[in-house]
Amino acid sequence: MRLVAKYVLSPLFLILISSNAFAEGPGSGSITKHNINIGGCNASELTVKWNLDSLMGEPTSNATYKWVGEADCEPAPSTVIWLKLQSGDTYGFVDISPVSVKAGKGWAFSVAGSPNWDHAVCGYHNTQTTKCFDSASAKKLWKIGRVTDFSLTWNSSSTNSKKTPKTTTQPSETKNNKKQTQASNASPQGSWIVYIGKSQTKLTLNSNGNASYYSFKDQESYPARWSGSNNQVKMRVYGTRQHYNKDDPALILNLTIQGKHISGTQSSPNPKFKSFHVEGEKT
Repeated sequence: MRLVAKYVLSPLFLILISSNAFAEGPGSGSITKHNINIGGCNASELTVKWNLDSLMGEPTSNATYKWVGEADCEPAPSTVIWLKLQSGDTYGFVDISPVSVKAGKGWAFSVAGSPNWDHAVCGYHNTQTTKCFDSASAKKLWKIGRVTDFSLTWNSSSTNSKKTPKTTTQPSETKNNKKQTQASNASPQGSWIVYIGKSQTKLTLNSNGNASYYSFKDQESYPARWSGSNNQVKMRVYGTRQHYNKDDPALILNLTIQGKHISGTQSSPNPKFKSFHVEGEKT
């Protein structure tokens, strides 16, 4: 009789394999504040919840909010949530820009972003990042840090409120992590309402290179990335988050910016899709 050796993987071994497949991150949570202003609207209660994680060695970030308060008031589209990521005396900020939502209308829609490590944790001035942690320092804080607070900023030009914060907050690092990178202070950042052909669309360009493409017709928002200078921008729009592929955009927008006016073309690598003229204004 021949004996056949059988090897059985223990449940503990399987758990170790599964845990190593996922990178570490600050995790998820929520904070509620009372009697606070958000995007020019007075909120009696505001709750922000977040999920900061990592996937395949890259950071992923998402946050949303809901609030109760001033009726029929919609926060400025330029509103940015700054999550304070902290470990001891070391801290920096992660920026998230959900779609605005009125009081009592539930959670704001937000698309998860995946910034580069050297733009993942930064300081900020108004709605723009200033100095960022270098990649090594950001990875370390992402691993051991936790969200301890949040702040809100928005552009004064996008609201009639006189309560627009004028905030400059720089990240703080320990003596061993002083290397920082100056982030771009590009004017394309913010929200743009444009017509692509006859369809109204909202383009949101965040400071870390992430963007979103919201179709009012479809009532759907799609993840995107943008790059460029103060007056020339290329925006790559992808499909659903499940089919996200940074090397295979569904749409490409080449845009020219003059002040608060934006124009250009939308095309697609797929020859079945037409090219359209893009025209709009910054909100």
